[in-house]
Amino acid sequence: MKLRHKLWGEKRAGDIADFSSALSELSEVDIDNELVQHQLLETYDDNKQALKSLDAALTRLSGSLGKEQTAKAQLEKDIETLKSHTCHSCGQKIHDETFDELIKNKTTQLADVQDIIIQIEAAITDHTAKKNAIGPLGKKPEVFYKNITNAYDHKNQLALIAQQLEQRTNETDPYIDQIQEMETTALQEINFNLINELTRLQEHQEFLLKLLTNKDSFIRKKIIDQNLAFLNARLASYLSKIGLPHTVVFQNDLTVSITELGRDLDFHNLSRGEMTRLILSLSWSFRDVWENLYQPINLLFIDELVDLGIDPAGVESTLGILKKMGRDTKRNVWIVSHREELCSRVSEVFKVRKEHGFTTMGVDND
Repeated sequence: MKLRHKLWGEKRAGDIADFSSALSELSEVDIDNELVQHQLLETYDDNKQALKSLDAALTRLSGSLGKEQTAKAQLEKDIETLKSHTCHSCGQKIHDETFDELIKNKTTQLADVQDIIIQIEAAITDHTAKKNAIGPLGKKPEVFYKNITNAYDHKNQLALIAQQLEQRTNETDPYIDQIQEMETTALQEINFNLINELTRLQEHQEFLLKLLTNKDSFIRKKIIDQNLAFLNARLASYLSKIGLPHTVVFQNDLTVSITELGRDLDFHNLSRGEMTRLILSLSWSFRDVWENLYQPINLLFIDELVDLGIDPAGVESTLGILKKMGRDTKRNVWIVSHREELCSRVSEVFKVRKEHGFTTMGVDND
């Protein structure tokens, strides 16, 4: 722990030195002034580009104005020549009809040229006003970084390093309290008595579990023998009532023997309806054994077992047994089934419908 304390202190001192050095190096640049200079530089570049565009536009407009003024002078000269009924191109005399048409065309052309000259002069005046509004560029602002993004990165890094330096400086040594506690608290002797007692109890209970679960355990067989006769009697009774002709007997190792007219059978040799009859009888028999040992259970659910391959006679026998259970032992018997013919044989129907992914439940009064 002291070694960790020493390494932590050395690491903290090194981090503080690194942060201080980085902070001092970054502070050499006045970042606030740098941001102001970048804003001025942006304005300078915008004005420079605007003046360049205005100068180019004024040059084009001046050239266009000169051409239009030359064209205006030529048109005025042609009109003066035409007024003397002389062709301005060949010098020959012209007739009245031709004279009127030429005068009209030249006058229209002159008016168009004058409109263009007015538009060009207005554009020159507007561009000149914009240029005068910008004024002289002056000296280009000097900056440290090439773009303002780098300047903002510098400012963010400066704030981050300052925060890290403050956190590292104010950080508390996590090992000092542990060292003091370990130095002031004596070592305690470990007592294994409790764990030894728990281990012995665990081993004893595991041994008892084996006695109850091992099929060859005489204790397990003795316990089963106490209720085996009652179990086989109840099973024979239920098999007779439900209409299964086979003889089914449990042994004290809970293996089962199934015979029919002296022929030994396996459970899977039975048909689906015979399997269902046997399953129902076994469930009721084990339930009777449990109730005989402990206490009655007033609730019984039969979940879709009567739907598994049982013929109408088997369904009738099953229903008769369940009704007798309900009358004699006051059990609440619920049969979950899709067989519609059972609806008329029971006292109440509780329907569960699933449609479009939703389930609704309720008593069917009809």
